[in-house]
Amino acid sequence: MGAATSGVACCGKRDGIAWCQNDRLNVYLENLAQQSKTFDSAWLYREELLLPISPRACAPSPQYILLYQRSETKDGAAGGASGQALAPERVRTQLRLDWSRDGLCFMETDRRLPEELLVRSKVLEPPLSPSALLSELAEVKGLIFDAEAWSSQQFCFNLMEMGTGREYDYR
Repeated sequence: MGAATSGVACCGKRDGIAWCQNDRLNVYLENLAQQSKTFDSAWLYREELLLPISPRACAPSPQYILLYQRSETKDGAAGGASGQALAPERVRTQLRLDWSRDGLCFMETDRRLPEELLVRSKVLEPPLSPSALLSELAEVKGLIFDAEAWSSQQFCFNLMEMGTGREYDYR
């Protein structure tokens, strides 16, 4: 899954019902908006999970995961004995969104998922603002997880349609 870069992670399940909202995610996105951060690409992945259907059997169940990537430059540090500044370093940070029976979870990570799980990606042109993502999440906040009607697949494909840009399909 990748290492969390800032310890930012939370799920949004309350009272045993998985609502499609997460107050901590909203605060996180508001903070990014205040810092004028943007997302330059979106990455859609599919994991195959095994869910228990009886005490002795499990059935495969796809779990879709959406990553929003933002790229930033870090100032170069002083370069050792010479004292020269190094070139700025490009840092990519991923916002991972998981929608499941456990609610809407998010995590900030410094790595994408394995390529073999990749379904689709999109270069967002212009970049997507956290405020726009917040608006889209507000549209679905009253929905409850339903494996048939509002699963991780519907959630992720709905959000993937946000923003304009070039799309790439992988499988």
